[in-house]
Amino acid sequence: MKQSTQNYLKAIYHLSELEDKPIIKVNDVSKKLNISMASVSEMIKRLEHHGYVTSQPYKGLKLTSKGRDVGCNMVRHHRIWETYLFKVLEFTWDEVHDEAELLEHASSNKVIEKLEALMNYPQFDPHGNPIPDKNGRVPIISNEQLLSSCKKGDRCSIVRFVDLDSRYLSFLEKHDVLLQSKLIIDECLEFDGTMVCLVKNHSIHFSKQATNHIYVTKN
Repeated sequence: MKQSTQNYLKAIYHLSELEDKPIIKVNDVSKKLNISMASVSEMIKRLEHHGYVTSQPYKGLKLTSKGRDVGCNMVRHHRIWETYLFKVLEFTWDEVHDEAELLEHASSNKVIEKLEALMNYPQFDPHGNPIPDKNGRVPIISNEQLLSSCKKGDRCSIVRFVDLDSRYLSFLEKHDVLLQSKLIIDECLEFDGTMVCLVKNHSIHFSKQATNHIYVTKN
């Protein structure tokens, strides 16, 4: 399978996982992959022809079981590699994504299973995201919710960071915002969706985009 096909199916799987929606808009795929709408539309036609997606005019597209299997498996490859790079090779959590992007396509399922066994079958990657097993089963974090859904006064703990770029992860680490960090929602700014949170007695401003990519559980 071509690497471009794998990337598209992984991106669509990612979007459906993040937004918990079976129907994904073509525009969202375009933004995620930074590819023109025309190119994305052309690729969607090919994916549909090969049975990986179904599309509905003016609504969006949906992974078939065949497409979901490929997308899920590519996410599995990526997160296993991120975990190996972080735990074994001691890369920082903001470095692992780009390296895993290269390695995920060059690895057979057998290599991934060996890495997984070597690390004693981790269930979550360095960013807290669940690692699908070889049968496509995904570990569930009970009672998780997006930070954006929280309200002023809520107390919560961060359980995962989804699809945040390396610069932002580096920024968070410098401000001691990591997995299991405890937050108190101090203010929600209505005009732009910014959320002001207290972390270890200092304030951090999370943009609307960031709060839609950080999952928490309430304490």
